[in-house]
Amino acid sequence: MLQLNNILKSFGNKVVVDTVSLSIDKGEVVALVGESGCGKTTLLRIIAGLETPEKGEISLNNKTLNGDKFVQPNNRKIGFLFQDYALFNHLTVKENILFGIKSLPKAEQKNKLKEFLMLIGMDAFSDKYPYELSGGQQQRVALARAMATSPDFLLLDEPFSSIDKLLKDEVSRDLHRIISKEELSTIMVTHDIQEAYSLASRIIIMKDGKILQDGKATEIYEKPVNEYEAGMTSEYNLIPVNENTQKLFKTPIKSNAIIVRPEMITIDENGVEAKVNNIFFKGSYNIVEVSVCGILLKLQDNSKKISTSDRVKVLLA
Repeated sequence: MLQLNNILKSFGNKVVVDTVSLSIDKGEVVALVGESGCGKTTLLRIIAGLETPEKGEISLNNKTLNGDKFVQPNNRKIGFLFQDYALFNHLTVKENILFGIKSLPKAEQKNKLKEFLMLIGMDAFSDKYPYELSGGQQQRVALARAMATSPDFLLLDEPFSSIDKLLKDEVSRDLHRIISKEELSTIMVTHDIQEAYSLASRIIIMKDGKILQDGKATEIYEKPVNEYEAGMTSEYNLIPVNENTQKLFKTPIKSNAIIVRPEMITIDENGVEAKVNNIFFKGSYNIVEVSVCGILLKLQDNSKKISTSDRVKVLLA
């Protein structure tokens, strides 16, 4: 549905998006994840038509959007949910939603307004102003405004950045429900991998303007391509493979080093003896740091029965 071919964008001497190519199918929800300055937001703005690349081609539904055939942002049929939501404070909820569809017949406007107020669960707040709403409610209104124009594609720029952490899970579920119901192809930009896991089925890790890894959420988590990507997505252990550490594995490992998540290390009577150095409380589980085979490892303890200075036996699953 959306196709990017060798997109290049620089600001001065700095290359921000470095020959990026990707394609996104209808109905896919994709998260662009990376540190600040990696190029993810610039790529989003290029797709929306708010930035122009020096090289490369963008097409949506087989229609070229840039170059000699440049299509203005308002004609791209792309909805954009900005990081700060960009609602008009002098307009009510219903007036914000109707803003982009004023050219439609009155009856159609009325039907769309009713549809989207019900979709976002805000029909009781239609006459409220944005400053009278919570962050989560403002996000829903901004999403409805973006979707009221019947876009072919939706772009979300850090959609949870203005929301209290306690509300993130609830709002994320609402956003997922709305996007899924509409079967709307979506790209979300975030620096928070947990946000990406909660909303996207496909995750793209970016670094220095390039795509580092592109895959399903489970693949990104379980098979990181390198240490940087592993650190972006969760806690990890980098285990050098040598004569000592081979004892930790049930089967021989042929690589020089292996990346292992804490939950892949198990307490096992048939394992190798280790000493507990530190315990880090994580709520429903603990991360336990142990010294074993001359290295430090982090493992996940769901029982929370391990204490500092205990000796345990560990094995890699």
